[in-house]
Amino acid sequence: MLKPVFSTSTPPQWIDLVERNPWLREEPETDPQGTSFTDEEIGTVFDDLKRIFKYRKDPPGKDQWGLGVWEDKVFGDGQVYVGDCDDFAFAAMENLKSIGVPIQNLHMVVCTDPENQGHMVAGVSLIGKTLLLDHQQNIVASPTHPIFKDYSWKKMNKGNDWFSIVLVEDIPEEEQEEDGPE
Repeated sequence: MLKPVFSTSTPPQWIDLVERNPWLREEPETDPQGTSFTDEEIGTVFDDLKRIFKYRKDPPGKDQWGLGVWEDKVFGDGQVYVGDCDDFAFAAMENLKSIGVPIQNLHMVVCTDPENQGHMVAGVSLIGKTLLLDHQQNIVASPTHPIFKDYSWKKMNKGNDWFSIVLVEDIPEEEQEEDGPE
């Protein structure tokens, strides 16, 4: 699980993204602890996005977040969503929000990938765990999963604030607190 620990400065790309998408700073109407989503529901959102995503780097010196575009497929009908890692992360957040995941539970996570390149993934906080959606991977997984062993976690947003993060083991289901009376 990724745990925010120390406040850091807000990246200017986040400020621009929030200006274009005010829902990122709005408080949800539901209680995030009262909302539950299965790993399978999160996985479906990921699979659907991966199926239509085509990676394309931002132009040199133009690191802008959430500016992915829809383009017609070269062969066949339909469209693909084209962008870089932050565009995929933002689209994942939008799609998770559309199925009802509260904004407080959605995060953009800055990291380095196995090639030590700057990278971004989407994170969703569930009770006792964090799941990551990364366009470079084929499954949704916890940051402690072996597919992320060569990643270095840097910072993440929690609402409109940004924090340095630490990696902690997920809380086993039997140790998680139950919501409601016993």
